[in-house]
Amino acid sequence: MAAYWALVDAGDYGGLRAACTPGSAAALTAASSDIERARVVRVARVRREPGGAQVPADVRIVPAGETTPWGDPGTHTLFVKLTGSTSGGWLVASWGTSP
Repeated sequence: MAAYWALVDAGDYGGLRAACTPGSAAALTAASSDIERARVVRVARVRREPGGAQVPADVRIVPAGETTPWGDPGTHTLFVKLTGSTSGGWLVASWGTSP
Protein backbone atom coordinates (compact mmCIF):
# COMPACT_ATOMS: atom_id res chain seq x y z
CA MET A 1 0.00 0.00 0.00
CA ALA A 2 2.78 2.44 0.88
CA ALA A 3 4.49 1.64 -2.43
CA TYR A 4 1.33 2.58 -4.37
CA TRP A 5 1.05 5.95 -2.62
CA ALA A 6 4.77 6.57 -3.15
CA LEU A 7 4.07 6.20 -6.88
CA VAL A 8 1.23 8.73 -6.59
CA ASP A 9 3.54 11.08 -4.70
CA ALA A 10 6.25 10.75 -7.34
CA GLY A 11 3.83 11.19 -10.25
CA ASP A 12 5.07 7.86 -11.64
CA TYR A 13 2.17 7.09 -13.96
CA GLY A 14 3.93 4.16 -15.61
CA GLY A 15 4.43 2.62 -12.19
CA LEU A 16 0.80 3.33 -11.29
CA ARG A 17 -0.42 1.57 -14.42
CA ALA A 18 1.68 -1.46 -13.46
CA ALA A 19 0.31 -1.39 -9.89
CA CYS A 20 -3.33 -1.16 -10.99
CA THR A 21 -5.71 -3.72 -12.36
CA PRO A 22 -5.78 -3.39 -16.16
CA GLY A 23 -8.65 -1.11 -17.15
CA SER A 24 -8.85 0.63 -13.77
CA ALA A 25 -8.51 4.15 -15.16
CA ALA A 26 -10.52 5.64 -12.26
CA ALA A 27 -7.66 5.02 -9.82
CA LEU A 28 -5.16 6.61 -12.18
CA THR A 29 -7.35 9.59 -12.98
CA ALA A 30 -8.05 10.33 -9.32
CA ALA A 31 -4.34 10.20 -8.55
CA SER A 32 -3.16 12.21 -11.52
CA SER A 33 -3.77 15.92 -11.22
CA ASP A 34 -5.35 16.65 -7.84
CA ILE A 35 -2.55 15.44 -5.54
CA GLU A 36 0.76 17.22 -5.12
CA ARG A 37 2.05 15.06 -2.24
CA ALA A 38 0.78 11.81 -0.69
CA ARG A 39 2.10 9.83 2.26
CA VAL A 40 0.59 6.79 3.97
CA VAL A 41 -0.01 7.43 7.66
CA ARG A 42 -1.69 4.13 8.59
CA VAL A 43 -2.96 1.02 6.83
CA ALA A 44 -5.70 -1.01 8.47
CA ARG A 45 -6.20 -4.74 8.19
CA VAL A 46 -6.96 -6.14 4.73
CA ARG A 47 -10.52 -7.45 4.52
CA ARG A 48 -10.86 -10.22 1.97
CA GLU A 49 -13.93 -10.11 -0.27
CA PRO A 50 -15.11 -12.32 -3.12
CA GLY A 51 -12.70 -11.66 -5.98
CA GLY A 52 -10.28 -9.51 -4.00
CA ALA A 53 -9.93 -7.45 -0.87
CA GLN A 54 -10.46 -4.00 0.58
CA VAL A 55 -8.13 -2.08 2.85
CA PRO A 56 -8.74 1.23 4.60
CA ALA A 57 -5.70 3.51 4.53
CA ASP A 58 -5.13 6.90 6.13
CA VAL A 59 -3.23 8.99 3.60
CA ARG A 60 -1.92 12.50 4.19
CA ILE A 61 -2.67 14.45 1.04
CA VAL A 62 -1.43 17.85 -0.04
CA PRO A 63 -3.69 18.88 -2.91
CA ALA A 64 -2.37 20.34 -6.13
CA GLY A 65 -3.74 23.77 -6.96
CA GLU A 66 -6.14 25.96 -5.07
CA THR A 67 -9.44 24.25 -5.92
CA THR A 68 -9.52 20.47 -5.56
CA PRO A 69 -11.92 17.97 -4.04
CA TRP A 70 -9.32 17.33 -1.29
CA GLY A 71 -9.79 20.68 0.45
CA ASP A 72 -6.98 21.71 2.78
CA PRO A 73 -3.90 19.49 3.26
CA GLY A 74 -4.69 16.73 5.71
CA THR A 75 -5.21 13.06 6.39
CA HIS A 76 -8.00 11.28 4.51
CA THR A 77 -9.29 7.75 5.09
CA LEU A 78 -9.40 6.05 1.72
CA PHE A 79 -10.81 2.63 0.96
CA VAL A 80 -8.67 0.76 -1.55
CA LYS A 81 -10.14 -2.18 -3.49
CA LEU A 82 -7.58 -4.80 -4.46
CA THR A 83 -7.53 -7.72 -6.86
CA GLY A 84 -5.03 -10.56 -6.88
CA SER A 85 -2.27 -10.53 -9.47
CA THR A 86 -0.91 -13.55 -11.29
CA SER A 87 2.36 -13.09 -9.40
CA GLY A 88 0.58 -13.55 -6.07
CA GLY A 89 0.56 -9.91 -4.95
CA TRP A 90 -2.19 -7.32 -5.02
CA LEU A 91 -3.17 -4.82 -7.71
CA VAL A 92 -5.19 -1.68 -7.00
CA ALA A 93 -8.60 -1.91 -8.66
CA SER A 94 -9.96 1.39 -7.36
CA TRP A 95 -10.05 3.64 -4.34
CA GLY A 96 -12.32 6.26 -2.89
CA THR A 97 -13.42 8.01 0.26
CA SER A 98 -16.19 5.55 1.13
CA PRO A 99 -16.36 1.76 1.20
